[in-house]
Formats: sequence, C-alpha cells, structure tokens
Amino acid sequence: MHLAYLYVFGFFIGVLTVFFDVAYQAYLPALVQRAQLVDANSKLETSNTIASFAGPSIAGPIIDLFRAPFAMLFDAASFFFSAGSLAAIRVRESIVPRSPSESVLGQILEGLRIVGGDRRLRYIAACTAWSNFFSSAVFSALFFLFLKELGFIATTIGLLFAAASVGGIGGALVSGRIAKRIGVGPAIVLGAALFSFPTLPLPFLPAGPIAFAALSVMLGVSFFGNLLYNINQVSFRQAIVPVRLQGRLNATMRTIVWGTLPLGALTGGALGEGIGLRSALIVALFAGTIAFLFVLLSPVRGIREMPEAVA
Repeated sequence: MHLAYLYVFGFFIGVLTVFFDVAYQAYLPALVQRAQLVDANSKLETSNTIASFAGPSIAGPIIDLFRAPFAMLFDAASFFFSAGSLAAIRVRESIVPRSPSESVLGQILEGLRIVGGDRRLRYIAACTAWSNFFSSAVFSALFFLFLKELGFIATTIGLLFAAASVGGIGGALVSGRIAKRIGVGPAIVLGAALFSFPTLPLPFLPAGPIAFAALSVMLGVSFFGNLLYNINQVSFRQAIVPVRLQGRLNATMRTIVWGTLPLGALTGGALGEGIGLRSALIVALFAGTIAFLFVLLSPVRGIREMPEAVA
C-alpha cells in the first residue's frame, strides 16, 4: 500500500514538473532581451547545477543516517522556499488574448508545426530525444552497477555526483563564451559530443578507488557537455520563436524529448536483465553516441550567432 502512495505522488509531481518547465522557459524571453538569453539561461543552469552539487552531498549522508523518508520530507519542504522565490518576481508578461475559436488541439498542432517546420528545431529535437532515450537506459542500469559491482553506498554515490557536478557548473559558466568564440551551432554540436563520448569506458571500470576517480572525471566532462548543449539550444529556440508561441514550442519539444525517457528506462532494464549490467551499459552508451550526428549533419552546425525572433 505504501508503494501505491509513491506512485500517486510521483505521478502528480511529474505533471506539475511539466507545467513548471514549460512555463519557465516560455516566461524567460518575456523577462530579458534576446541578446541576454544565453547569459540568463547560463545563470539559471548555474544555480540549478550548484543545487545539484549540494543536493547529493547532503542526501547521501541523510539517507544513511536517517533513512530515505526523512530525506524526502526535507526535499518536499524545500519547494516552499522555491515557491516564495517565484512569488517575489514583480515583472509580469503581457498575455495576448486568445481567440474564442482557438482549441487546445489547434494549439498542439501549431506547436508541432513550429518544430516540424524548422529543420534546425527538428534536428535538435531528434538529437535530444535520441540522447535522452539512451541516457535513461544507461541510468536505469548504472545505479545497480554502482551498488552491486563497484561496492558504492548512498554516501559514495552522493559524493560522486557532487564531484561530477563541478563539470556542469563549468559548462553553465562558460557556455556563452564558447558560443561567442566558435558559434552557437558548433557549441551545440560540441556539447552533444562531450555529453556522450567521455562515458564510453564506464562499463569497463574495476571496483576500487580508481573507479570513483575515473567516474568523477567522465561524468564531470559529460555534465559539462550537457550544460553546453542545453543552454545554447534552449536559448536558440527561445530566440527564434515569438513570445506568444513559446509555451507551444516548449510543450511540443518537452513531449518529444522527454517522451523517450520512460521507454529508455524500460529498455535499459530489459537489457540489464537479458545480457547483464555491463553489457547493457556498453550497448546503451555506444548507441547514445550517435545523437550528436543529428546536429552535426544538419543546418544546426551552421548557426553562428543567436538570431532575432521571427515575425
């Protein structure tokens, strides 16, 4: 019965997370100028990554000392602080009146037309969806590898992700500078490559201190690439679409690129059961490296500067 509560709460948390993620990405272009989007997204991701750095560092010891329910209670209480921070924003966006004849289905179709009608957005969506599918497959098997074969405990895993998050902080801080130096498109391509290739040796690591050090470096570089990719591609999406269509764009992209996550998790679990943890990781990691080709072999690589919004 207690497990049923987790399923119910997990469902509602997932639904509300979708509302939040779509809304905040649509709201940002109403707060800052187009030229400030990369910088604004970098600051948001820096704060997010620092929180991710501190979270595992705190969660691991709390779980070991007080057990998981207390850690979940602490996490739930932190959202009240987040809500208060959002309520303190004084800038309000101007909402374009919606036509009475406009239906929800019509808005969904418009979102699909926005993404499907721009080759750059199509390939970014394909790259992210492919990467998310196999990343989800990797992480569904990865924690079993940590616990069963590498001898990690909750505290060790927390310290590992805290150390690796330093790479994410670095990616958030320098993503704008890299885009200015090599171009927005090449920065997106580089981020996609750095996200996947450094983790290829992961299934071959032996147990022991070497595994912790190697994983910290590999995951750190991967997190760096993830932030470099996401900050620039999200900023690009926000820059080329009018504010009134941001919600539809983000909802459509979210459905496409996050819809692969549960499928990837199921695939990773099935592979782990069928061919073993390390073999499943080899398959998922090598398949995931293909993701960067979607942006490398597309018009995305030719984007040099952040464009102005379309009419």
